[in-house]
Amino acid sequence: MMNFLESKLGYKRFEYQIPEIYNRPKTFFAPTWTHKWNYKDSNDLTISVTEDPFGMIPSGKPNAIIVQDSGRSSLGLLVSGKGNLFYDTGNGKTLISGISNVFSWPSTNIKHSVKLYGRIVGLTGVNQSITRAELFTPENLYLNLSGNSLRNINLYSSPNAERINLANNMISGLDVNGFENLRVVDFTNNSGSYINIGGCSSLTGVYASGNIFPQTHVDGSLMALDSAGLSSGHVNFIGSSGVSRNSIENISSLSGKGWDVFYHYNPAFIPTTTSACIVTGK
Repeated sequence: MMNFLESKLGYKRFEYQIPEIYNRPKTFFAPTWTHKWNYKDSNDLTISVTEDPFGMIPSGKPNAIIVQDSGRSSLGLLVSGKGNLFYDTGNGKTLISGISNVFSWPSTNIKHSVKLYGRIVGLTGVNQSITRAELFTPENLYLNLSGNSLRNINLYSSPNAERINLANNMISGLDVNGFENLRVVDFTNNSGSYINIGGCSSLTGVYASGNIFPQTHVDGSLMALDSAGLSSGHVNFIGSSGVSRNSIENISSLSGKGWDVFYHYNPAFIPTTTSACIVTGK
């Protein structure tokens, strides 16, 4: 019984089926209890049990999961949102108070994680040795996880993100296809070998230098930006493969609409031949 109570930490709700009168389990939590050991197999246990009138046991999927590398003793995050926000580091959900939050734990060889719940609209964690991040918020998110150790990030369930900063990580690629509200994405200095920004009809800032995108992906990105028809933007693919001749028209069109376009142009080498006529005579 003591193990059961300690596992609930006083505030975790549990269901119990009361016999005869009720035809469904009722929900309780035990905020206080006292224990006295008398002798072997003899204990006094007093429990204060409160019924949850709504009969609800909190559950559901978190809106963000942030995993930090081992060897760190704290994780600093700026979290903002609509309504109440909660976090869980393994001991149940706790209300987030304020925007600036520091989560602490022993500095061990274990990777610690924080689960965030609620309508998150802003999440910032810069230079925090974050190795993995998953976002599931439907809000118009502002995300800044620059300067971490990210290799992969799951953004597919946050299609309404407006600003994404993932600069200075080790992410293998960026896929934000169909993110119609996305305005600026910073993917500078990663290990990106693929990029997909098709269908990003609001995108006017693509900072993606310092990657290794192949020519076809750079060409496709420039075509997608040109097709959106937006004015006064910035795109930088310096460091990736050069564009093909087919992209020159898109680059010219973007420049004419007030875009700053930075890229490499490495046209295929076409060898030339010459002929000579040597005349000899006596």
